[in-house]
Amino acid sequence: MLKETIAFAIALLLSYCFSHFNLSRFFLDHPDGRKRHAHPIPHLGGVAIYLALLVAGGGIDYILVPSLFFILGVADDFLNMGYKWKLGFQLIISISAVLLYDWELTLFGHFLSPWLTYILVIVWLITITNAFNFIDGLNGLAAGVFIMAVLIHSLMDKTLDLLPFVAATMGFLIFNVRGSIFLGDGGSYFLGSMLAMMSLKSHFFNGEGFRMLIFMGYPVYEITYVVVKRLLKRKSPFHPDRLHTHYTLLDRGLPAREVVIILITFSAVCNLLSSLKLSIAMIAYGLAVLCVLILIGRFESCSKR
Repeated sequence: MLKETIAFAIALLLSYCFSHFNLSRFFLDHPDGRKRHAHPIPHLGGVAIYLALLVAGGGIDYILVPSLFFILGVADDFLNMGYKWKLGFQLIISISAVLLYDWELTLFGHFLSPWLTYILVIVWLITITNAFNFIDGLNGLAAGVFIMAVLIHSLMDKTLDLLPFVAATMGFLIFNVRGSIFLGDGGSYFLGSMLAMMSLKSHFFNGEGFRMLIFMGYPVYEITYVVVKRLLKRKSPFHPDRLHTHYTLLDRGLPAREVVIILITFSAVCNLLSSLKLSIAMIAYGLAVLCVLILIGRFESCSKR
């Protein structure tokens, strides 16, 4: 438990320092028409988590790819890069991941060809990394989803040393739920790509694509939901707005804490469903998504009365 204790303590200390000391405007997330906070908030939570893991020595053999995504996210936090630049660098990082490791993917137990596997690995890394960025909109949501996913996966696959990541994220979460510090793109990219790599390398999933998709069911649902709604409204899929599930529920009058609890619970249910027989898991996941859509629909209909 030494690594976990060190990771938690350092992340807690750094999160406190980042959230209480005056910082340059380059380290702050400024409010706008889409965001809820009324004053600038430091977006260095991802930096606190990452530095805590480096000092604690809590790492696994495939942390390099999430580290590259982390650097890209931090650069975006400071430079506000355009989506074309971000997608371009994400593609380069994902291609690097294909070259660095051996990959095998299956669908319903059938091995895919190497080239199709490489393409799907690239798509998976980019999609989950951005999907996790999509869900990072309310205090405690993204960090809570990450912690639950890692803890549940640790019960399924005890070969991966992931508890230092949980400890560091919990150190950040204590101040994040108070609204005094945000993950930033660096943090959401790091945690999202970490989950993407974890699912790809998991001995429990063993490369089964649909089981991985169900495990990451909430981020997958979220990015699909948002992109489809933007396209239906004839907007760019990359255009930031408040069409996200958490904003939709919030704007319809549901308290922020309840929204966070509902969505973390939805994510945890998806994590657990991935352990079922695959055909049953897919049906159950479809029903879970349907329940969320019905919930959103009921709130939307009530708000129009």
